Amino acid sequence: MRTLRYLLFVLFCCYCWNAHSQEQTLTYTGAPLSGQQGISPGYITGQIVLAAPLNPNEANQIVTPLSWGFSTPVLNSGLDTPYGGPSASFDFSTVNGQIVGWTVIANSNSPAADGYIQSFIDLTNAGDTFVGTDSQLGYCPQCYQVTATSSTAGIWVDGTAAAAPEIDPGSALGGLTLLLGGLAVMRGRRSDAPI
Repeated sequence: MRTLRYLLFVLFCCYCWNAHSQEQTLTYTGAPLSGQQGISPGYITGQIVLAAPLNPNEANQIVTPLSWGFSTPVLNSGLDTPYGGPSASFDFSTVNGQIVGWTVIANSNSPAADGYIQSFIDLTNAGDTFVGTDSQLGYCPQCYQVTATSSTAGIWVDGTAAAAPEIDPGSALGGLTLLLGGLAVMRGRRSDAPI
């Protein structure tokens, strides 16, 4: 009976491990942006976490990430899950497990000390666009807008693929079952009488 409890506990742990290992983390680094004269906008970086990996060979996979966030040095702005709202959309196309096409659009209004910063990004495999507006409430002579673009595609990296290699949960479960079964057989053949 005790062995059965241990076996059920191990099976439950393997199930939980397998469910968690299905998440996929994608990290994005955009190409350098060019913007208005005198402004060095840098580039857009970000990360999204998906509940399950993208299908390896499918066009236009519309996904809803568990969490996401993008940032750019322009206006010190960032866009992330809490500010995303319904205007955030994520669309990926893959071939042989590689991301070959994408459209990511996100818009946010971040509160600032005396107004707000509105940020908009449009990331595609044809290049990136960033539009940022810094507005002061009730007083707009100090409002300004920055637009920066790049015509070169950024790079998506699968952060889950770079992690330490994992044992396939099915193989681990099979090996564990064999090990516990062998121990149970050996324990059952043990003699209680002294020799």
